[in-house]
Amino acid sequence: MERISKFNLVHRFEKRALLIAINCVAALSIFFFGYDQGVMGGVNTARSYVDIMSFGHWNDVTKSVIIDKPTLQGGIVAVYYLPARIFNGIGTGILNAITPVWATETAEHTSRGQFVAIEFTLNIFGVVVAYWIE
Repeated sequence: MERISKFNLVHRFEKRALLIAINCVAALSIFFFGYDQGVMGGVNTARSYVDIMSFGHWNDVTKSVIIDKPTLQGGIVAVYYLPARIFNGIGTGILNAITPVWATETAEHTSRGQFVAIEFTLNIFGVVVAYWIE
């Protein structure tokens, strides 16, 4: 029982300090979700990604990706990635659903809007950081 109490943050932080700690963790997770959105948004249309993955070919006229044999790729390759996409989608959905609720339910009624605004500002900031690093 002593081992568990060492890692229990409720006994270390109280009231305002606990609220700040919870919202820092929530804001950090939303920041990294925004960062992930920014990184993956530009990857799928990059020419180097198309060359490495051998998924279609690059059209120099339209400067975009052209997919060859979409029935074959959609029928065989997509099934291979389907379990991972479902697992990742559920995890991301849970992150988006739980984090804002967690932050607002622990906050006082006068500061709920402020904490949600901070979180989603950090979501947008995560996208900005991803674009800046690229």
